[in-house]
Amino acid sequence: MKDISAIIINYNSSAFTLNCVKSIFEKTASHISFQKVVADNASKTDEYYILRNVLKSLNSSLIKLVRSPYKTCFGGGHKYGVQFANVRHYAFFNNDTILKRFIYFKGQSTAKISAIKKELKISLLYVLRKNSGYLSYQILRWWLTLKVFFKLLIAPKIFHIFLLYLKGALISDSLKQKQTIAP
Repeated sequence: MKDISAIIINYNSSAFTLNCVKSIFEKTASHISFQKVVADNASKTDEYYILRNVLKSLNSSLIKLVRSPYKTCFGGGHKYGVQFANVRHYAFFNNDTILKRFIYFKGQSTAKISAIKKELKISLLYVLRKNSGYLSYQILRWWLTLKVFFKLLIAPKIFHIFLLYLKGALISDSLKQKQTIAP
């Protein structure tokens, strides 16, 4: 089973779709196990054949072209494409999408992802404290602190989360509270 499937919708615009497929090939990290499903949304016959022939010429087993008998628009086309993907995760693309940066996967954290994780943990504890009371907040906070402590033995990069829980994960630690509005 592959890790991720890029599902791309095509409707009478094979040139856009081919550029999207090429950018995904170029900008996907080499360690990612992926496939591409191009769901043709009942395009004109000549557009479909152009797309099919060019995708065949790429000679890649990573691309699967499927043709819907009906035009189902964006959501329906993606839903149709999902049926042909045997993966853990899905990435949905419109065919005019061109990737500018690399796609990373498999737990590779960046500074933004770490900040988002921190925000989610602060929000969770804040909402719990506000709606369920101080005791529920403390029980969950200490349980999460212990859980992170034991994970810390394996993955020391989450030390900032451990410190966040020890301090109480106060809303004042949130990045939103530290933002300044430019004039």
